[in-house]
Amino acid sequence: MNRIFRHILPSVVYMAALVGCGDDALFDQDVSTISQQIYVVPERFTGEPYTFGYQPHPIYLEVDQVVKFWATYIVDDHYLPTDNYDEYIAGKSWDVDGEYFNINSFRYSFSEPGHKIVTLKSVDLANDTIVEKLDVYVNTPISVDINYPADGFNMVDPLSEDGVELSWNVSGKDDWESSSCTIYISYDKNTVWKNPQARGSCNEPGTLLGPLGKNVPGDSAVTFYWGVIATNYGGQSFTETDTTPIYSFSTKFKDADSASLVLPIVYSDFWGMDSIETLITIVGNAGDTLVTFTKTNYNAPVTMKVVPQSGLRIFATEKKRSEYKAQSLSVDILAPAKYTLDTMTFVDRTPPLVEPTAATFDSSGYISFIAVDNGSGINMTRINVISGGDTLSSIYEDNIIKFKRPLFFDHTFIKVSVQDHSKNSSADAYWELKLSGTKILVSGPYSDDGGL
Repeated sequence: MNRIFRHILPSVVYMAALVGCGDDALFDQDVSTISQQIYVVPERFTGEPYTFGYQPHPIYLEVDQVVKFWATYIVDDHYLPTDNYDEYIAGKSWDVDGEYFNINSFRYSFSEPGHKIVTLKSVDLANDTIVEKLDVYVNTPISVDINYPADGFNMVDPLSEDGVELSWNVSGKDDWESSSCTIYISYDKNTVWKNPQARGSCNEPGTLLGPLGKNVPGDSAVTFYWGVIATNYGGQSFTETDTTPIYSFSTKFKDADSASLVLPIVYSDFWGMDSIETLITIVGNAGDTLVTFTKTNYNAPVTMKVVPQSGLRIFATEKKRSEYKAQSLSVDILAPAKYTLDTMTFVDRTPPLVEPTAATFDSSGYISFIAVDNGSGINMTRINVISGGDTLSSIYEDNIIKFKRPLFFDHTFIKVSVQDHSKNSSADAYWELKLSGTKILVSGPYSDDGGL
């Protein structure tokens, strides 16, 4: 995201210079000195413009940024309240990039970047003209993105003295701006922005000199994480920056026959405390199984060794949380190197099952239903027992939903519904409760509360 910083100084700094702005005019009756200033304030600003604070010159704005231009007058070193303008000023005319206005203040935005000139001409009661011009620079937003190496590039020669060239693209530099780019590199992704390595022209690529993996074991790689912050400067009062995402690149192996595959796995909406048991299988292009691996820690990626070849397929099956499913991946392994694969995401799309734990219950005790979910787990805040439009109080413990019988004469229908953490809801079903002596008989499920 682009960040804009404008340096605001205390308003008192500018007070001494206000009299000299524009061409002074004299109001003959009181021999008063009149000057004017263009104020630029936020579009919703109310009150007197001169109370807003210091007005930098020139003004820097963004495309389509709405501001309010406001004419301000100073008589004998004192600001005039807006309501008193007519006592000194006979008329005024604004020229804003070829558009004309004749009011004290108005909202305005520029739809195109560039250098704009705002002119305010005022005529006092002695028919003298005061002219004030304001330079407005409408900014083209800065943007920076990485060009090379691509994220995850893993073919850097670990022994080359040349190392690796780093390049990026920067846009949004206007004619009045200067720019610089800073390269950040770290072995740890979490500390990239704490490690600036070089600063210079945004138009010149950078180079991380080698050798980058001279002391790394032959079957291992060293990974670098990097990013670029680009900055545009437009005078003393304007700075804007943009930051790239963090990219990574790795050295290839110096002396190894197999590649190392790192497979990140995510279990969407997983809330369960139980362990997982995921079987990962790598199948060659001829259909033969090359590698199998069992994963039991859902937070950690899987690392596997495989001989370089094209057309590999990676399958994963969750055995404990069987409602979780993931799509297979295809990958080409070109050389012995470290490959960080696309994240494999397990998703639960199976609704939970709800059914009574028994067909008969004691009418003075609890009626209980079991909620079965073998995926993301039951969301305890999404359990409802409804009877005749009323929600009954219930207890949920160890997958069992317990509630006291509702009041009814002969029979009634209830609806027990749950939702798992993946927002899968149980079937929209009803159950009949029928009183039989001291027992309650449960039957169903039915599609509605009429027993159909």
